[in-house]
Amino acid sequence: MSVANVRIQHKRGNTTVSSTYTGPIGEITVDTTTYQLRVHDGATAGGFTIPRLGGELGNVTAGSITLSRTLTGTSGSNTTIRATATIAAGYGSSTITNPAAAYGLRASINGASLTGTSNYLAGAVGAYSITGTNASTFPKAGVLGIVGDTTVTADAAVMAYLDGDGGNTRARCGFGITMQNSTASSGFDYGMDLNMADIDSNVPYVRPYKNAEWRVSNDVVLMTGAGVPTNATTGATFAGPGSLYVDITNAKLYINGGTKASPVWKLVTSAA
Repeated sequence: MSVANVRIQHKRGNTTVSSTYTGPIGEITVDTTTYQLRVHDGATAGGFTIPRLGGELGNVTAGSITLSRTLTGTSGSNTTIRATATIAAGYGSSTITNPAAAYGLRASINGASLTGTSNYLAGAVGAYSITGTNASTFPKAGVLGIVGDTTVTADAAVMAYLDGDGGNTRARCGFGITMQNSTASSGFDYGMDLNMADIDSNVPYVRPYKNAEWRVSNDVVLMTGAGVPTNATTGATFAGPGSLYVDITNAKLYINGGTKASPVWKLVTSAA
């Protein structure tokens, strides 16, 4: 039997008709407006729409996709949703005014002139909701940015970036901390913790930053170290004039009165 002689048809109708039809359990019908399949359960008018595949899912009703998985694995990477983009060596643009973009996963929220005053709004949300104790000594967070092993070209594990150049674009800050929990004992222990030496007590702590704890504009940095800083050596090439150095051995604060290329450390104050 040739394919040309085979005809298979399902019940069909436009969206108006299809959305009101209640089919028996397991029946499949065709929406001739969107050319999507509908699977029926014998009770739900319109059945359940199957999105079209092939580059686009089409218009999917908000809240109509729910993925739930109970992870029981004891090793390896266990993921509910995995999106992987492999970039070819020749991919992309070299024109700054017409850049290319490649994302493993992108989530956007759009709108304009919103008037509601009590809304959580975000392009993407990562929620850490494990109550009680957690014996894991590895990182635990709502959002985890990872720079892969042997990678040396990343600008950051997490980057705050204002996009575009078509007009005024502003945000209150690059990284913000706030809370809506009024329980007196609730809150972050630190606004930023750069000394998470207790993240895994089984592994010797290695300071994750190599130059300084933080850097602000004009190459002003904050450093800590055991003992007096060495002129022309400590902070050379990255600690600009005005940079600070805390001697944790003697509890003394120094400031760079020289240059970034050749720092000269001057004692500012001493706790002793």
